[in-house]
Amino acid sequence: MVNALSSWLAKLMAGVGYSLDSALTFVKVLNFGAVIGVVGGDWLANRFHIKYVLVGMI
Repeated sequence: MVNALSSWLAKLMAGVGYSLDSALTFVKVLNFGAVIGVVGGDWLANRFHIKYVLVGMI
């Protein structure tokens, strides 16, 4: 999902009136959030049962 959003989101946002800098910043924030989510999810899955972490992340 993150790869699909990264590939077209900046162009879509620029097309509706956002500046290219704002659109690229949004894509960077989205990717940074994905990294934080993966690392946090890994830590939680190691600490608690993975089933509960996966249900919580949906």
